[in-house]
Amino acid sequence: FDVCVANLPYQISSPFTFKLLAHRPVFRCGVIMFQKEFGERLVARVGEENYGRLAINCQLFSKVTRVCNVSKGSFNPPPEVDSMIVKFVLHKDPINVDFPEFDGLLRIAFTRKNKTLHSSFMNKAVIKVLEENYKTYCSLHSQPVQYQGPAFKAHVENTLRGSGLAESRAMKIDIDQYLALLLEFHRNGIHFVNVSDPSTTTDRAGADAFSMEVDSA
Repeated sequence: FDVCVANLPYQISSPFTFKLLAHRPVFRCGVIMFQKEFGERLVARVGEENYGRLAINCQLFSKVTRVCNVSKGSFNPPPEVDSMIVKFVLHKDPINVDFPEFDGLLRIAFTRKNKTLHSSFMNKAVIKVLEENYKTYCSLHSQPVQYQGPAFKAHVENTLRGSGLAESRAMKIDIDQYLALLLEFHRNGIHFVNVSDPSTTTDRAGADAFSMEVDSA
């Protein structure tokens, strides 16, 4: 198809959106009506209140714009919520990114979107998971484990500070900066998903990128 126009049952908004963005070959545009709150999260820009994982992951692969708001009074009988019409235009040259890795980074960053990245990444549970991934990665690639315990925590902190984003807040960081941050972590052997699973280590773009549904902002 070339154009997708739809007024969806709002409970399927998230899975439908990612199925649509995963479609190949690239279509010309999609024009979809969503519940207004969901639409606000889709079109949010860096620094805005609704800016989060949903906006970033959609805008990573498409240009997302608000067409118009639709009040509940426009329908008979009126629904309980207002709506928004949103337009998607997929980028012709998809970014080649390991999506589960990228989304894994975002999950940590947006645990508390108003906190600094340093605060989010220095969380004890986060460090534990990242260290386990690091050790698995080293084992799979026949590399020595150079950092353990406090030394690994310092390694994560140094990598974060080296990116220049340690004191930045999640909602103030744009997509290009998140991509650069992911690259910096990877250069230092730090990964965000279970690296022992081959299905999570292959570079992804386009259709494969949205095999994971983004379920929260």
